[in-house]
Amino acid sequence: MATRFVSPDQRNPLDPNQLRHLLSDLLDCALLANPRAPRLIVAARDVETGQAVVFDNGAITEEMLLASCWLALVLPAVQINGRA
Repeated sequence: MATRFVSPDQRNPLDPNQLRHLLSDLLDCALLANPRAPRLIVAARDVETGQAVVFDNGAITEEMLLASCWLALVLPAVQINGRA
């Protein structure tokens, strides 16, 4: 019940998104952008419009992967180009 009144940043002020550290160690955007790389498609939802936003190999960044696995009330919203 308390999680409804406390944001994810307030529950864990030292590290609100621990998945970011794992992705920064594992993700190599240059390898994903290689034309011979297997195709990867990631989707996230724009919080304001509710529309799906789709990213593919050449555009995928750490933020986009974080946005694709965002859980409301558990993780802070991810900002991509100024949009949550």
